[in-house]
Order: sequence, then structure tokens, then C-alpha cells
Amino acid sequence: MSWTLLLGGATAVGLLLHDSDPDHDDVVETTYEQLKGASPENAKVFADHVDDAPNPRGEVDGLDHVPDVVVKSRVANSLLVEVETEDALENSPTEAKQQLQDFSKSGYRRVLVVPQAHSESAEEFAEKVEDDLPGEYYLSTPKKVTQLL
Repeated sequence: MSWTLLLGGATAVGLLLHDSDPDHDDVVETTYEQLKGASPENAKVFADHVDDAPNPRGEVDGLDHVPDVVVKSRVANSLLVEVETEDALENSPTEAKQQLQDFSKSGYRRVLVVPQAHSESAEEFAEKVEDDLPGEYYLSTPKKVTQLL
């Protein structure tokens, strides 16, 4: 398995901002807005937990879990995004791992998005599960996720 880290600062550990503890749905919404604004005009962007966004349920065949954000594009990279907070990574790591395993689909990049303040927990999670997750995954923050398009 291979993790590509886009967390901040000059290195993956980078600068951590601990001034807030964002809610999961707020992080999903920020991620959705960032990707929607940066995606090509013909791309379709879907988000779970965001009232004004088209829902991703059923948009990708063969998934047992619903991604928090899906980007379908013919000219940029398509993404399956799972958003997690520090609490979920520390208290329910099996669920996050299962979702990332499920999102192994040809033609899509699998992305775990965490708030900047939780990047250290995300790196620890990635180290713990790397032997259990085959393939390539990306670890990002909401503001840097557009680099994966």
C-alpha cells in the first residue's frame, strides 16, 4: 500500500493548527466546496451530509459504503473521498479502514480527508493500517484536496 500525504507545511508533519475542532459534516461541506470550485466544468461533484449537494448514493456501482464526497470527471482525476475527524480515527479505526477498502475502484483515487488540526492522528492511522490496505491512497486536508484532481 502506498499513502501520498498532502497535509500541510513543507513536510507531511507540517504545521498543525489546533485552534478548533471541526465537525465531520462541516469538513465534508468544506471539502465539497473546494472540489466543486476547482473541478472542470463537465465534472460532477456529489456530497453526503451537505444539504445543497447532490447525494453520492448509487453514483459508483459496487460500493457497500457511501463516500462523503465523489468527483466524477472525464478530464481530471475522479475521487472517492472519506472524511474523518480525530475522534473517528482514534475510536473507530476499523470503520474508516473498511470504507477505504470498499472505495478501491478502478478509475478513482481514494482519499482520506482530515481537518488540518487532525493530521497527526491521520498519519498515525495510515501507519497502523498500511499493511491491511492494498493499493494507493491519498491523505489530505480539505484545502489541499484539490491538488488531487
